[in-house]
Amino acid sequence: MATTHALKPQPQQEQLAIQRALRRIGDYVGLPLDAPMDIDRAGRDGLPIKILDLLVRERDYTKREFSWAVSPRSLFRHKVNGGKLNLDESFKILRAARLTLMAEEVFGDEEKARRWMHEPREALEGMSAMEAMQTEVGGQQVEELLGQIESGYCA
Repeated sequence: MATTHALKPQPQQEQLAIQRALRRIGDYVGLPLDAPMDIDRAGRDGLPIKILDLLVRERDYTKREFSWAVSPRSLFRHKVNGGKLNLDESFKILRAARLTLMAEEVFGDEEKARRWMHEPREALEGMSAMEAMQTEVGGQQVEELLGQIESGYCA
Protein backbone atom coordinates (compact mmCIF):
# COMPACT_ATOMS: atom_id res chain seq x y z
CA MET A 1 0.00 0.00 0.00
CA ALA A 2 1.39 3.41 -0.99
CA THR A 3 1.81 5.98 1.73
CA THR A 4 0.86 9.53 0.90
CA HIS A 5 3.10 12.30 2.14
CA ALA A 6 2.38 15.99 2.04
CA LEU A 7 4.47 17.52 -0.68
CA LYS A 8 6.79 20.26 0.44
CA PRO A 9 7.04 23.24 -1.87
CA GLN A 10 9.99 23.25 -4.19
CA PRO A 11 12.59 25.98 -3.54
CA GLN A 12 11.91 27.44 -7.00
CA GLN A 13 8.23 27.86 -6.15
CA GLU A 14 9.01 29.54 -2.83
CA GLN A 15 11.21 32.11 -4.56
CA LEU A 16 8.65 33.46 -7.00
CA ALA A 17 6.85 35.88 -4.67
CA ILE A 18 10.02 36.96 -2.95
CA GLN A 19 11.76 37.73 -6.24
CA ARG A 20 8.80 39.81 -7.37
CA ALA A 21 8.74 41.61 -4.01
CA LEU A 22 12.46 42.39 -4.21
CA ARG A 23 12.11 43.77 -7.72
CA ARG A 24 9.32 46.05 -6.49
CA ILE A 25 11.47 47.29 -3.61
CA GLY A 26 14.39 47.84 -5.97
CA ASP A 27 12.20 49.79 -8.38
CA TYR A 28 10.91 51.92 -5.54
CA VAL A 29 14.30 52.90 -4.15
CA GLY A 30 16.07 52.92 -7.52
CA LEU A 31 18.33 49.93 -6.87
CA PRO A 32 18.55 46.62 -8.72
CA LEU A 33 17.69 43.88 -6.21
CA ASP A 34 17.89 40.71 -8.23
CA ALA A 35 20.41 38.59 -6.32
CA PRO A 36 21.08 38.04 -2.62
CA MET A 37 24.31 40.04 -2.76
CA ASP A 38 22.41 43.00 -4.27
CA ILE A 39 20.27 43.02 -1.14
CA ASP A 40 23.32 42.72 1.09
CA ARG A 41 25.08 45.58 -0.70
CA ALA A 42 22.02 47.83 -0.57
CA GLY A 43 21.66 47.27 3.17
CA ARG A 44 25.34 47.83 3.86
CA ASP A 45 25.35 51.05 1.84
CA GLY A 46 22.38 52.33 3.83
CA LEU A 47 18.95 52.45 2.27
CA PRO A 48 17.34 55.78 1.52
CA ILE A 49 14.77 56.84 4.12
CA LYS A 50 12.30 56.81 1.22
CA ILE A 51 11.83 53.06 1.71
CA LEU A 52 9.76 53.81 4.81
CA ASP A 53 7.31 55.65 2.54
CA LEU A 54 6.72 52.34 0.79
CA LEU A 55 5.52 50.86 4.07
CA VAL A 56 3.96 53.82 5.81
CA ARG A 57 2.32 56.12 3.28
CA GLU A 58 1.86 53.82 0.32
CA ARG A 59 0.73 50.76 2.30
CA ASP A 60 -1.26 52.56 4.99
CA TYR A 61 0.76 51.30 7.93
CA THR A 62 1.84 53.57 10.77
CA LYS A 63 5.36 54.68 11.64
CA ARG A 64 4.76 53.20 15.06
CA GLU A 65 4.35 49.73 13.52
CA PHE A 66 7.94 49.99 12.30
CA SER A 67 9.45 51.74 15.32
CA TRP A 68 11.14 48.41 16.17
CA ALA A 69 13.25 48.96 13.05
CA VAL A 70 13.74 52.74 13.11
CA SER A 71 12.97 54.71 16.25
CA PRO A 72 11.13 58.03 15.86
CA ARG A 73 14.22 59.85 17.11
CA SER A 74 16.47 58.14 14.55
CA LEU A 75 13.92 58.79 11.83
CA PHE A 76 14.00 62.51 12.59
CA ARG A 77 17.83 62.51 12.70
CA HIS A 78 18.07 60.71 9.35
CA LYS A 79 15.71 63.17 7.69
CA VAL A 80 17.83 66.08 8.94
CA ASN A 81 21.21 64.48 8.14
CA GLY A 82 20.86 63.18 4.61
CA GLY A 83 18.12 60.60 4.55
CA LYS A 84 19.96 57.27 4.80
CA LEU A 85 19.28 54.51 7.27
CA ASN A 86 22.18 52.90 9.12
CA LEU A 87 23.17 49.27 8.55
CA ASP A 88 20.95 47.73 11.25
CA GLU A 89 17.93 49.85 10.33
CA SER A 90 18.43 49.15 6.62
CA PHE A 91 18.33 45.40 7.09
CA LYS A 92 15.33 45.54 9.41
CA ILE A 93 13.37 47.75 7.01
CA LEU A 94 14.43 45.60 4.06
CA ARG A 95 13.03 42.58 5.91
CA ALA A 96 9.77 44.41 6.66
CA ALA A 97 9.38 45.67 3.08
CA ARG A 98 10.30 42.30 1.59
CA LEU A 99 7.76 40.41 3.71
CA THR A 100 5.03 43.03 3.30
CA LEU A 101 5.35 43.03 -0.49
CA MET A 102 5.78 39.26 -0.58
CA ALA A 103 2.42 38.93 1.21
CA GLU A 104 0.88 41.23 -1.40
CA GLU A 105 2.34 39.08 -4.17
CA VAL A 106 1.04 35.87 -2.57
CA PHE A 107 -2.47 37.17 -1.83
CA GLY A 108 -2.74 39.41 -4.89
CA ASP A 109 -4.40 42.17 -2.90
CA GLU A 110 -3.00 44.82 -0.54
CA GLU A 111 -5.90 44.66 1.91
CA LYS A 112 -5.87 40.85 2.15
CA ALA A 113 -2.12 40.93 2.68
CA ARG A 114 -2.43 43.62 5.34
CA ARG A 115 -5.06 41.60 7.23
CA TRP A 116 -2.94 38.46 6.99
CA MET A 117 0.09 40.33 8.33
CA HIS A 118 -1.86 41.46 11.42
CA GLU A 119 -3.72 38.26 12.37
CA PRO A 120 -2.16 35.87 14.90
CA ARG A 121 -0.97 32.61 13.33
CA GLU A 122 -0.60 29.23 14.97
CA ALA A 123 2.40 28.56 12.73
CA LEU A 124 4.05 31.65 14.27
CA GLU A 125 3.31 30.56 17.85
CA GLY A 126 0.33 32.87 18.13
CA MET A 127 2.13 35.96 16.84
CA SER A 128 1.11 37.97 13.83
CA ALA A 129 3.53 38.21 10.91
CA MET A 130 4.08 41.87 11.90
CA GLU A 131 5.26 40.74 15.33
CA ALA A 132 7.27 37.75 14.13
CA MET A 133 9.21 39.69 11.49
CA GLN A 134 10.80 41.87 14.17
CA THR A 135 13.51 39.22 14.53
CA GLU A 136 15.54 37.54 11.82
CA VAL A 137 14.33 34.06 12.81
CA GLY A 138 10.71 35.22 12.95
CA GLY A 139 11.11 36.89 9.56
CA GLN A 140 12.42 33.63 8.12
CA GLN A 141 9.37 31.83 9.48
CA VAL A 142 7.02 34.40 7.91
CA GLU A 143 8.83 34.07 4.58
CA GLU A 144 8.63 30.28 4.73
CA LEU A 145 4.93 30.40 5.58
CA LEU A 146 4.22 32.77 2.68
CA GLY A 147 6.19 30.48 0.36
CA GLN A 148 4.10 27.53 1.50
CA ILE A 149 0.87 29.44 0.95
CA GLU A 150 1.98 30.51 -2.53
CA SER A 151 2.80 26.94 -3.49
CA GLY A 152 -0.50 25.64 -2.12
CA TYR A 153 1.17 23.68 0.68
CA CYS A 154 -0.85 25.30 3.46
CA ALA A 155 -3.62 27.85 3.90
